[in-house]
Amino acid sequence: MRRISVSFYFWQDQGTQNWAYTSLMGGDKEIVLKNFNFEVIFDKERAFLINNLWREFYQLYKNMKLKETNSIQFANQAKQWLDLFLMPSQGVSNTTTFKMGLYRPKDVTPYIHILINHLKTMKDGRKGIERKSAIFEILDYENRALYFFQKNTIEKYPKPQRIYIKKLKK
Repeated sequence: MRRISVSFYFWQDQGTQNWAYTSLMGGDKEIVLKNFNFEVIFDKERAFLINNLWREFYQLYKNMKLKETNSIQFANQAKQWLDLFLMPSQGVSNTTTFKMGLYRPKDVTPYIHILINHLKTMKDGRKGIERKSAIFEILDYENRALYFFQKNTIEKYPKPQRIYIKKLKK
């Protein structure tokens, strides 16, 4: 992490066996997706798989933001990425030929579900429309709220006030 200039730490919670870690926000996530070398942690073969998984995700992330991205091609790339994400273990465990898989179906988050199953529809429906879909707005709100909560800036800014507009009777 020092090589790519990102602050990231692990620590064990006192009195438990649980490990905690710092959250990556904004640009730091992109830097890690693009540049982190998993060979520092894993053997070469596993590191290659994990590097490939997260580099492909970064490419999806970039393509998602581009207006000119072909939605059908994007959907195909997203499904290929999910196949890699869900790569199962191979062989008999505790043998030299065993190859550990990447993630399990229960590790698929709502964000991944939206990326794979709904983003194509949202991109197709957006053509010529500048309005964000409700799902994008919810994800954007959640990400911003999480960022401000983790940066402890929630209390620094006043909450927005609600404004009610009544229809005028004619």
